[in-house]
Amino acid sequence: MLTKPVKVRYQIKGMRWNKQVNKWQAYITVLNKEKSLGRFDHGIDAECARLAGELKYWGEIKSTIMSAKAKEFRDKLIAADNPHWLMEAAIRSPHVGTEGVRWNGRDCLWVAYTNYDNELRLLGKYIKFEDAADRVRLENIKC
Repeated sequence: MLTKPVKVRYQIKGMRWNKQVNKWQAYITVLNKEKSLGRFDHGIDAECARLAGELKYWGEIKSTIMSAKAKEFRDKLIAADNPHWLMEAAIRSPHVGTEGVRWNGRDCLWVAYTNYDNELRLLGKYIKFEDAADRVRLENIKC
């Protein structure tokens, strides 16, 4: 059961704990209306979604208070030639997309996995979604 960390409070705008579903919720205000960026099991995932939302909707990252992992993600967003795929990765639900590929907000990477004999088996971590999806397809062809 997921619970909110005791006496831990994120001081990042655009994040809150949703008691009804026991998840972190990321949001952003665009034209005076709140827009949801998704609900996440881990605060870092919501934090990365918020940063990606800032870049997507405001054109720049305005947050100055963030965790070390979020700073790493911000640097990847800024350094990317085309940060669109990273922004969408952070905003997407971790289970949306190709079966066997998830976004790992803690590492800021795509994780490829397969279900082999009812056990999840890690295939690798990738920067690009396409690379993780190709690895899953290749593994499925082998089986």
